[in-house]
Amino acid sequence: MDIRYFELIIFIPAVIISLIPDMKKMSVFSMLGNITLAASIGVVLPMENEMKRPGMLEGTFGVLNVTAFVCTIIYIFFGFVAYLKYGHKAADTITLNLPSNW
Repeated sequence: MDIRYFELIIFIPAVIISLIPDMKKMSVFSMLGNITLAASIGVVLPMENEMKRPGMLEGTFGVLNVTAFVCTIIYIFFGFVAYLKYGHKAADTITLNLPSNW
């Protein structure tokens, strides 16, 4: 693929995002990006090198996508349980809601 097409693919969404006046609406996308990044840093290349069939890493139901999906479900589950427990008082980092006298 020509580099100009790649630049267009990146440039157009960047311009659209920069036109959003209230960036709080983008927090969902930021959360999804953070979850995906946290699930994959430092794992992908060593895991691919150790696989018997490295081609199974990629693909719709490849190891990487399934792992990212499971991590996302775990994050959503813990967020849901924390919201059930603490409601609107739930802190961004759930450990901040725990009592300090443990």
